[in-house]
Amino acid sequence: MNRRIKLKQKYVVMYTLIILITIILLSYIIFKSFAFKDGNSANANTIINNNGTNVVENSNVNTVIKNNTTNNKVTENNTTEDKPVQNNTTPIEKPSENPSVTINTSYVQDEFSIENITLEETKIIFNEKHAMAVGDSMAEGLDCYGVLNKENVVWHRGRRIDTMSADLEKVKAYNPSFLFLAYGANDIKSWTSNVDGWIAKYREAIMKIQSELPNTKIIVNSVLPVSDYATANDPSFTYQPMYNDALKNLAKELGIQFLENGVYLADRVNSFSADGVHPKVPFFQNWGKHMASYLKSVN
Repeated sequence: MNRRIKLKQKYVVMYTLIILITIILLSYIIFKSFAFKDGNSANANTIINNNGTNVVENSNVNTVIKNNTTNNKVTENNTTEDKPVQNNTTPIEKPSENPSVTINTSYVQDEFSIENITLEETKIIFNEKHAMAVGDSMAEGLDCYGVLNKENVVWHRGRRIDTMSADLEKVKAYNPSFLFLAYGANDIKSWTSNVDGWIAKYREAIMKIQSELPNTKIIVNSVLPVSDYATANDPSFTYQPMYNDALKNLAKELGIQFLENGVYLADRVNSFSADGVHPKVPFFQNWGKHMASYLKSVN
């Protein structure tokens, strides 16, 4: 009898263990199933359309970029980064081999030499002339590399000429005698082959600045070339020469000084940082000297 009771107890213990193990396994399978779904959801942190996207540093926020959006994203530095706005719905292709289109790929030093301009003198001239540069992350380099004093630069990463009005209040607060505009890289990624549409927006921006700052002399900086690496990775940059020539023609039409800074980026490999778009420090130093040389030449 005792033997039979002990045998039953063993069976009870064994069945109990089997049930517990089964429950544990089922719980584990259910947990992993939900975790897998959540993981897939978390990995879909960015939906990118055919236009590509600007990079927002130090951000884990999911970003959905659609056509005709103008929302801004704020970076840690409290700078506004504009999302690309697709103004041309055709696929990005390299410019056609059209003999009627003249593309200038060479850059010639203008009359504003930088040879006798020092970095310290650059800051002094900007202060004395009450000058300011406004633009995108290229203009940021003038500030963060100490080429110009902070009060002489207004910059926002991702900014384009069609969104620069967001910075106009800061410019008006300084009320500069000379204002250098510096836009291009983000504009190309947004407008791609629609150069005429971009030029129309540039014209509007200049007119707006002139109406609100009638005593400010506007100077237009060229649209900078990028590295061969960047062009290979983003075909929209193949339009850079067209943008630059169109801007040069607009400046001539409006009687505004145009400064060609591409001459300081002749080396399409070693002149740029890792992304192939933003130049290294020497460019910003030369660019600052170039603007200062122009300022030195005017009364």
